[in-house]
Formats: sequence, structure tokens, C-alpha cells
Amino acid sequence: MLQPSNPTNSLQVNHLHYDFGRYVTPERWNSYWHQINEALLDNPINILIIGVGDNIVPTIIRTKSVDVKTFDYDPDLNSDYVGDIREIDSIIQNDSFDVVMCCQVLEHLEFEFFEPIVQKLLNIAKKKVILSVPYNHRIVFYFSLKLPKIPHIKYEIAVPTFWERWKFDGEHFWEVGTKGYQKKRIEQIISKIGPITKCYFASANKYHLFYVIGWKGVR
Repeated sequence: MLQPSNPTNSLQVNHLHYDFGRYVTPERWNSYWHQINEALLDNPINILIIGVGDNIVPTIIRTKSVDVKTFDYDPDLNSDYVGDIREIDSIIQNDSFDVVMCCQVLEHLEFEFFEPIVQKLLNIAKKKVILSVPYNHRIVFYFSLKLPKIPHIKYEIAVPTFWERWKFDGEHFWEVGTKGYQKKRIEQIISKIGPITKCYFASANKYHLFYVIGWKGVR
């Protein structure tokens, strides 16, 4: 197992971090919905989830009679596989899972590991990889209107913080949208590995940017 490259080890999080009242905000719950919905769209037989977190997403997906396995760096989280994601190919064989989901994980490692890890995840997946990463932005305009018998109208404009150079904050080594980590650059890297079939923000959480990477039968 590789040792963390930073002594603070941002991969291993204090368990108190996942306290429901503090961690699971309405925005994060919305992101969970997108993870679960996307994972179940293609009627998978089995799913690998990278990062146990508070275990809500794996627990809900299991209620749909899907075989869910988890992978985490922290042995105290009782995941099915324990190890460093940078060495996941030595732990899990290629084509082992229909879907591999890795949400809000890769920013906890230096950016140099992003491309090789995504490649390994796609090798493990038979159908697709669901990836979400933090999108650093500022809301510059927001409009919401809800009237009786009229669909809720909501509109906002978000601007990536391209003028800011990201510095390690104790957890994240990088965030999309900041200087050097533009969304276009992320997509160019992913596209070298496999086709981006979807790209979207969580509907009520623009901080979570989703990518679906899949072969769509051309592998």
C-alpha cells in the first residue's frame, strides 16, 4: 500500500466528520440522489463505490437488490476492499463491476494521480464510471419563483473562480474551476481515457460536478 504523500493524510477522515446533522446538508442529500439515480439507470448487477463516507448511498442502492461493494483507505470504515486507490488495480481485477462510482474522492490526492486513477477505474468498470469532483465557483445571479399552480422557476449563473490559485486546505489538493484546473482541462484529460457520455451539476448543489464515463458497447 502506498503511503500518503502528505503527512496530514487527507484520504483518512475523522469519523466525526460524517456526523449526520453537520455533514448531510440538503445540498449533499441532493447530490446523493444524483449518485443513486445515475448508478441504477442501466440496471447494473453489481456496483463498486469508492469511499464509504457516511454509508448512506451504498445502503440505499442495496435496497434495490444490487450487489454493492465498497472500497476505502480507512480500515475502520469496514469496507469490502481496503487499500490505496492509486493501487486499486492490484486489488480489483479489470471488468469486475458493471458500474464504478467515485464521488468527491480524487481531490484528496495530488492532481498528478487524477488521470491514472480514472484510467484504472474505467478498466474495472464493464459499463461506466460515475465521477464527481468539487467545482469551485461563485454565484453571481440567482432567481427563484414559486407560485400556486405554476412550475417552480429557478435560474442561476455561476462563475468558476479561475483567478484563484488553489492551495491545499487540509483536505483538497485541487478543485475544478480554479487556476490551472479549468473544467475544459479536466474534460480533455478524461476524454483521452474514455468517452464522456454525460456532464452535469447536481441540480441543487453546483459544487458537485458529475461526469459519466462509459464505453457504450464500443470497448
